[in-house]
Amino acid sequence: MAIKVNEDILLTKRKNTEKWQASIKDPKGVWRRVSCKTDDEEQAKQFAYAKLAEWRVLHDRGIDTVSTHTFKFISEKYKEKKSTFDYWFFGIFSCTLVVRT
Repeated sequence: MAIKVNEDILLTKRKNTEKWQASIKDPKGVWRRVSCKTDDEEQAKQFAYAKLAEWRVLHDRGIDTVSTHTFKFISEKYKEKKSTFDYWFFGIFSCTLVVRT
C-alpha cells in the first residue's frame, strides 16, 4: 500500500511490518527512506512533514543532512561557531544537540 501525501512525501508499508515508511525528497532532490515508527497513518504523515521541515532548516543553514559525524565532531563545530548560531537547535542526521540560551 502506498499513499502519495504530496510531491515530496510518499508513505508505504513494507512487508512483514505494520509500521509506515516515508520516502521523502530532501532539499537536494534526493529521495530518502525513513521509518515513521508508527502504524497510524496520520502520525506517519506528521512525522514525515516534521522530518522534511527539519531537513529544510538544516539545508538552509548549510548543514549536511546525511552525515556520519560523531557527537564529538558536532560539538567541536558548535563550539567553533556558537556565536554565529541564531537558532535554538543544531542537528545532524544521526545526532541532535539541543542548545537553549
